[in-house]
Amino acid sequence: MFWDQKTTHKTNPVWFFFDWKSDKEGKTGTFKWRNKELAQEMNVMPEQFILLSQISCIKGWDEKTQSKIYSNEIISTKDEDLIVKSFKSTEPLFNGKYNKNAIKAMGGKFNKGIIVLEGENLVEYFMQWGALFQWNEDINQIDTNEFKVKFDKIEERKKGAITYYIPRFIKGDVITPEEKTQAFAMVSLLQDYRWEWQKEENSN
Repeated sequence: MFWDQKTTHKTNPVWFFFDWKSDKEGKTGTFKWRNKELAQEMNVMPEQFILLSQISCIKGWDEKTQSKIYSNEIISTKDEDLIVKSFKSTEPLFNGKYNKNAIKAMGGKFNKGIIVLEGENLVEYFMQWGALFQWNEDINQIDTNEFKVKFDKIEERKKGAITYYIPRFIKGDVITPEEKTQAFAMVSLLQDYRWEWQKEENSN
């Protein structure tokens, strides 16, 4: 990876955010983005991208407030605190190091955000559960400092009576010197963003 530091908020330089969704009825899966203003959903599948960073965060649903929950984005679950909030509450639901049982009890799910340079765009793909496990397996086989990551296929998996679908990734094209220059420029934007966000949080 080109970079190992990032968080979220302020003016985010990432332009698009997609969540992996396993579609049981359609017997497939896709990365999905919902435009709340237009009440429309967009389905996409990446082709090739340069991996810039990976972050961890919490998403889910809070039964008490009947609203979605979210957290800040962190690099290290051991060294950084997660601040989990509900969209309908100002008080944090959780503040501290990652605790699987506590997060699960409040309706939260662990997600990994994959921050990439795809063409001219900064994009973040979110994965959890089986898709995330397989991503970790696939990405360990790729030198992401020298090669792009390429989407390969959608694969069907079974766990007991449950059928689900995950994306698979393989090594893509060699990253050219020009593309590396562009990637490092985007990394600089992300680093500045993280620094500004942390400064703002510490002043509150």
